[in-house]
Amino acid sequence: MSGLRDLMDGYLTTRRAPGFKLVAPGKTLDAFVGWMEDAGEPTIRRDLATAWAAQFSRGTVLERLNYVRQFAEHVAWFDPATEVPVLDGRPYGAHRPRPRIFTDQQIDTLLVAAG
Repeated sequence: MSGLRDLMDGYLTTRRAPGFKLVAPGKTLDAFVGWMEDAGEPTIRRDLATAWAAQFSRGTVLERLNYVRQFAEHVAWFDPATEVPVLDGRPYGAHRPRPRIFTDQQIDTLLVAAG
């Protein structure tokens, strides 16, 4: 195991202790740390995090980069050479879409159509 993987395991254990599941962040960070290990990079840098996130679809790049950013803030406590990625003020895409609110007439039409 690499030092980065040990830090990731500790980070996820600490974050999960209060009851958070962190399924998506866990998978994302595991993929990121695996990519860092394959590249032979022991330290998180902005350019590496951005290059890793850029290989994904446009809709998930900022969300994935946000997971890495939060992890990098944790890692920076243990490795001062760590660079925390910046999101450039853009919101990441992990927000729910607006709910569709039907009018009474639309609900009646749906009920008639459904039988």
